[in-house]
Amino acid sequence: MAQSLASNVNFACRLYGNNFGPCATRGFNAPGAQPINFWYANPFGTGGNVNLVDDNSFTRYKAMQLQLRRRYAQGVTATVNYTLGKNTSDLWADNATQTFNYTTLRDKGHNIGPSPFDVRHVLQAYGTYDLPFGKDRRFNVNNAVLNAIVGDWVVGGIMTAQSGSPFRLSSGRQTLNQEDAGVVLAPGVSVKDLQKMVGNFPGPGVNRTFFDPKLIGADGRANPQFLLPPTTPGELGQLVYLRTPATWTFDASLNKSIPLTPGGATLNFHVTALNVLNHPVWSTGNNAGGVGLNFLNDSNITSTTFGQVGQPLSTARRILIRTEVRF
Repeated sequence: MAQSLASNVNFACRLYGNNFGPCATRGFNAPGAQPINFWYANPFGTGGNVNLVDDNSFTRYKAMQLQLRRRYAQGVTATVNYTLGKNTSDLWADNATQTFNYTTLRDKGHNIGPSPFDVRHVLQAYGTYDLPFGKDRRFNVNNAVLNAIVGDWVVGGIMTAQSGSPFRLSSGRQTLNQEDAGVVLAPGVSVKDLQKMVGNFPGPGVNRTFFDPKLIGADGRANPQFLLPPTTPGELGQLVYLRTPATWTFDASLNKSIPLTPGGATLNFHVTALNVLNHPVWSTGNNAGGVGLNFLNDSNITSTTFGQVGQPLSTARRILIRTEVRF
């Protein structure tokens, strides 16, 4: 209502009178009963954004990193590393060019929560293994032609496993300060209860959902038995952060070098298999056709496609073959 009244020229000018220049040009020749900033701190910015850009926001990252590395031994090289981290921020943004307003300047702490990069656990292992067939290996192959076919192969692999990425629920309701006011948890429902419902479930058609079907109503919106939008003017909901399921990926390679001339040119052969096990990664990301769970976008509980995602974040298995001659 305040927005409608403040943007009504006749009503506003009756309040401000000729104290406000634009009203004086409209024939108002006497001071009004209210100061010109009665509705807006800066009435000359009416109809557009007047933003203050400063460095009061923050991002904090705390982590512990462990790494175990084994050097070449019996044809094996291996490295395993683990990161335990925590990343918090008071603005939900993933780069320096994105801007977000605080829900209310009276309580900036309301916006403090996990940042989009807050992945708590990451385990990565990678290494290579020289197959035991070939010249000067365990099963020696003296024939040059046979060795060029079956000998001197090296296999490699990279495995990455990590806990889920955060995403945030929204309602699209601007009941406070014309910003998304968050969501309202139904009586008896906690954030932990909602987190237990996060998973990977069959959805309508070929889509899938991140939530247990009981969290989604018949019309595709969030089930009001669990989640509600704020509806009362001035009502401030809750910023609810949830996490996607843990993910893992595995890539592999097969490599070989064949000498063409003594001490000179070599023929290198590489086979790389990305997502070699064809394992789908259902996580937040820019999913073509997916709605509501794209990375950094709030999952709107009032959307009729709440929680749906159209395809995995990962691509299908890809095999790349490359040969090169070095001399």
